[in-house]
Parts: sequence; structure tokens; C-alpha cells
Amino acid sequence: LLYTPTWKVWRGDQDILQLDKAALYAYRNKTIGFAFQGHHLLGHFTARENIVLPFLFDDSQVDEWWIRHLTEYLGIMHLMDQKVHTISGGEKERVGIVKALAHKPPILILDEPGDSLHIELRQKLYALIQSYAQDNIVILTSHSAELQESLQLAPVQYADAIQFYRPLSHAVETPVE
Repeated sequence: LLYTPTWKVWRGDQDILQLDKAALYAYRNKTIGFAFQGHHLLGHFTARENIVLPFLFDDSQVDEWWIRHLTEYLGIMHLMDQKVHTISGGEKERVGIVKALAHKPPILILDEPGDSLHIELRQKLYALIQSYAQDNIVILTSHSAELQESLQLAPVQYADAIQFYRPLSHAVETPVE
């Protein structure tokens, strides 16, 4: 969503790519949460500063209860005042996931979620993802058969060696066109 392609992206009755840059950035900031495999956090900022940074770009309020809930659930509450460059890769991954979820986006994009976590934390993360996906769109990229099994994902379509999954509860017998 950083450039204007020749195709269209519709949300409701609006092509969001027709928005000006400022409106597009605001839309992306409020609507999409990203957590990348490489974390993409600011190392000299604290975990908390990284998590709330997106709120500085709009007029929304930080939901302290939600952030506290997420950080406690993922076991990083004790790291909130620590500079990110001093924490482990798994801790950075969890900070990135909380940052992606902090503003409760209707679309969540996760790149290799749980890749840096031990089995117990991965399972907790997968449960969180599954719960969040009940009312929101969650897009995952992963090579993990464990993730596929834990989230009960079933293949529904193949295109250019990319697999598209949907929850088994929504699986259909014929591929989605």
C-alpha cells in the first residue's frame, strides 16, 4: 500500500488506493497490524515505546488494559521499560506482535508467527491468533506444519506454489475462485 498500482483494493464501496497519501497512511495505521519475522522494532526505544509508537500518528487513545492483557498473556510485561536492543529474539517477536495488535486492527498480518518461541509460548500465541481471527481477518505466512495443525487450517486453493488457507470450520469442498 505504499504506491498506486494499476489494480484496485476495495473496502466496502471505496477503492482505498484512490486515497491521498496521508489518508492512505492513516487508513493503514488504523486498519492493518503487521508483525514481521525480522521484528522491525526501534532498538533504542523501550518495548512500551515501540508498542505505542503508532498511536502518535493518529488521534486514537492507547487502550492500557488491552496492552497490559497482551503483554501479560505473552509473558513480556516485565520488559516494558527495557530497551529493545537488550532483549532476546523471542522477546522482540512478542513485542512486535503486541505492537501489531495494540490498536485492535480488523486486519492482522503475521510473518512466521512463533518462529522464535519455544513450544509453550508458540501454543499460547497460536491460541491468541485463533481467538483474534474469530472476529478479524488474519493473514499468516509460515512454513510451519505445527501452525497449520494448531490453527486447524485447511488448503483451499493453490496458485504459483502459494497455498491459501482458511479455518477448517469454513472449509469448502471446491477451491475458492
